[in-house]
Amino acid sequence: MASAPNLDPVIVSPYHPGARRAAPRINVWPRRRLWALALRLVTIGLLAGLVVRFGMFWASPLQRAYQSGAVRVRLEQEVQAVQSRQQRLRDDIAYLQTSEGIEQAARQLGWVFPGEVPVRADRTPNEVGPAVAPTGRALAATSTSERIQEFINVCLAAMRR
Repeated sequence: MASAPNLDPVIVSPYHPGARRAAPRINVWPRRRLWALALRLVTIGLLAGLVVRFGMFWASPLQRAYQSGAVRVRLEQEVQAVQSRQQRLRDDIAYLQTSEGIEQAARQLGWVFPGEVPVRADRTPNEVGPAVAPTGRALAATSTSERIQEFINVCLAAMRR
């Protein structure tokens, strides 16, 4: 019979004085959580950048469409204003082709019919200085009724000539 080797019992317990101490366990979960959080933040940042970039890509045509619509409205208003001005000018042309229109245009140019006396106002009421009647008398010191009477007398005198 062979003899059995001499084996001592081994006590495996962390509390046994001869037991090997295991290396302290390093808790890796906080590091993994930090890496996962960093990865999430980077992913969200990239996605946000892509959304902004594609948003700008798609918003540009929408912005141009809005601006062209505003320009179109402004141009339509201008066309309407020009068309109304053209219509007024056509109406003026039609009126000036009548005898009343011709007479009014001629009077604006200072023309008169034979036998009429042209009356011309050289001064406006706002001008400074004494007004002088055609007779040479100063009108500044006279009242309005006297000036009207003087004007009528001058017109009647011109008609008698």
